[in-house]
Amino acid sequence: MIRRGDKRGSHIGVVISFAIFVAFLIFLYTLAQPSFQQKEQENALRVYLEKTLIENVSSELTIITVNVSSSSLSECISLDGLIGTFEITPRIFVWNAEQVSTQSGIQGNDLRIQREDPSDVFFKIHHSEDFPDRGSGSWTCENLVEGVGYDLGVTKVEKYIFSENVIALINDYIGRYEMLKDDLKIPDTYEFGFGLIYSGGNAIETPDRDVQKNIYIKEIPIQYVNELGKIQTGFLVLKIW
Repeated sequence: MIRRGDKRGSHIGVVISFAIFVAFLIFLYTLAQPSFQQKEQENALRVYLEKTLIENVSSELTIITVNVSSSSLSECISLDGLIGTFEITPRIFVWNAEQVSTQSGIQGNDLRIQREDPSDVFFKIHHSEDFPDRGSGSWTCENLVEGVGYDLGVTKVEKYIFSENVIALINDYIGRYEMLKDDLKIPDTYEFGFGLIYSGGNAIETPDRDVQKNIYIKEIPIQYVNELGKIQTGFLVLKIW
């Protein structure tokens, strides 16, 4: 006669084995949980710092293009009412169609442009409160009225990173690092740095600090406005450790 095994004992063994296995998984999860939380915190900090840095080095840029009547042959032209229309200040840069910088100034509500060549009929104007003051144009100029002597083309206001703002923030970093960390709300347990890679490949960045652990580095493709008011492509560099 064949004797059957104790099924009850076999079931108990399976249950005990499963309980041990579950307990082991819980143990592993408990060990890994702090690491997961730290990773999430670091990722959140990276996203926050990228956004905050960009906000701190960005300013509004007004872009205006103008087409002048080809019948005007004067070297100096005065675009009647242009300043009042856009409420801009003498903080401007002006270029012709060949991207050659053109002498300009403001007289009342008019923008005065001293043309290198009277045949220049297209001009691009950049205005920002972060640009240097170009002063007034006291030359004797031909007055051109919108719709007759000149026409407006593109007009828009957008935010750009300014290289001069990056330099100013780097100087702030050098002179008052701990206070800047507080201003940007960077946790005490983390350090950071940043920089700008220019379109030509040269770079400016915060000085190296004593680093005892791995550094997270990200190069963010950007368009920025250089010290001459022109829009360039480059990279904003972000470092966290």
